Amino acid sequence: MSARFLNKAFQVWPSEEPVNGKALDCLAEDLYFETSDGELITVPAGFKSDGGSIPWWGRVVINPTHNQRAWWVHDWAWENNRKDHDKLLREALKVDNCPRLKRHLILLAVQFAWWLYK
Repeated sequence: MSARFLNKAFQVWPSEEPVNGKALDCLAEDLYFETSDGELITVPAGFKSDGGSIPWWGRVVINPTHNQRAWWVHDWAWENNRKDHDKLLREALKVDNCPRLKRHLILLAVQFAWWLYK
């Protein structure tokens, strides 16, 4: 079975209050993602995220405004202490038509950030 998003588009709005001085967005509606294992993941309306938090030096290669659905799935998995958050990001990026090299760069950046900030 292939992973897939069950809603093609979704809406966000700016969160009313920044967290740690960072502006966040808030999901206006549920976002549904079905994994390759058949698990249905629901990122609930009201969930807050900073989207693709890419440092300035990484924005040369990775545009944080692309592949937004994948960022939301990853941030939800991270916030819910799921050990498979990187696997979910990989699958979601692929479903969102992110090119293979870019997917690998994003995953390396995420792992580097985890190592740097743990």
